Amino acid sequence: MKKKNFDWYLRTYRFNEKIDRKFTNFGKFVCIIAVVLLLFINIRTSNLFLMFSIASAMILADLLSLIGKLPKLGMTRYLPENCSNRKRFNYNVTLSVIESRKPIRGRLYFQEIAANPTPSFEVFDTTPEPGEEKRNRFDRMMGYYRWKWLIQKNRGGDYPEVEIGLKQDSQIQTFSANFTPARRGRIGFSGAYIYKKGIFGIFKKGIIIENYSSFVAFPEIFPFDTGSILQSGGGTGGEKSRETPETGSGFELKSLRDFMPGDSLRNIHWKSSAKSGTLKTKEFYKEVDAGSVLFIDNSFSGRYLDGFEQLLSGAASLLCRLDQEDRLPQTVMIGEEVFETPENAPKPLNELLNLLAFAEGSQTKIDNNVKLNEILSKSSSNLFFFTPVYDDARYTAAERIAAAGIAVSLFYTGARLTGKGQIFYEKRL
Repeated sequence: MKKKNFDWYLRTYRFNEKIDRKFTNFGKFVCIIAVVLLLFINIRTSNLFLMFSIASAMILADLLSLIGKLPKLGMTRYLPENCSNRKRFNYNVTLSVIESRKPIRGRLYFQEIAANPTPSFEVFDTTPEPGEEKRNRFDRMMGYYRWKWLIQKNRGGDYPEVEIGLKQDSQIQTFSANFTPARRGRIGFSGAYIYKKGIFGIFKKGIIIENYSSFVAFPEIFPFDTGSILQSGGGTGGEKSRETPETGSGFELKSLRDFMPGDSLRNIHWKSSAKSGTLKTKEFYKEVDAGSVLFIDNSFSGRYLDGFEQLLSGAASLLCRLDQEDRLPQTVMIGEEVFETPENAPKPLNELLNLLAFAEGSQTKIDNNVKLNEILSKSSSNLFFFTPVYDDARYTAAERIAAAGIAVSLFYTGARLTGKGQIFYEKRL
């Protein structure tokens, strides 16, 4: 991908941003009509001259109606910490007049500004648009559609225009805005554009208030039925248990061992200590359910893989359903990264969904994932296996886990690329 194409797209994008802040869509149409009429105008053609005169008069009157300065404003927005992808949410914005000689009259409009949606050249050069291979050679060489796709992804959604209902003689205006995320991850607003429109709605005149805020968009959540998983042997209802070191009354005595610095004096076994001549301390254990592991297969390269996005939505939906049933997985694995479910956190579900919001691909092969087998052999009886590519390698990995007595529930996107028979629960998302 040529660097000069990237530089040209970057300059064009910034120029279009300036145009969008000066003209409304209707205004662009009127100005284009006026320019076209000017090129073909002929005094003898009275109809064209009349149309040109009307368009020119509208443009001039619209400009004159915007004479004057907007007051200096301050802004506070109240965004949620997190939300779900593709789910619209409302939030409040407060504008305060910092300095103004005259009261604000007319209508004001508000529009958020995306936080630097332009990609770097490295990202632009190495991130193909989904389905780009189907475009013609010229489009692939120029990379224009790739640029548009990356811009839209980085923006994170459309930024609607909000009309502010002004209150007379008030220095503070509070109104409601809305946003619908179009991707997961962190989405930021670098500021807001506050503007007025001309009398005919052709031009805009406003100020930019720099004020950075952001929120995290979780993967899209949809209803998830866990009944079929339980019926097929998956889920978290297995009988396997594990031992955890505990102290206090009510726990089973496991064994005696030599006393070590830091051990509680209360747990010293005096009778055995007297017989052996060395201090012995008691070890306790508690049997608890082994729980489950949710594994996200991220063995691929690239960004914004559609199958992976669907996969994360499925995993997030399953987590929400298991949270309702008070059966969150004990461990979440994204490739070789291991995350234990925080038991003492006020909102453990949000912390797990936050992990999925920032999950990315890795070039590590599924065959080389040693940590998965280690985690499962030590502390789990159930595995939720999510993969964007269901081929022989994934089947073999799941088969090996199921052979160890662990209930496997496998979820995948796209086609089933293995011809082997079904031996565990499978579901296509």
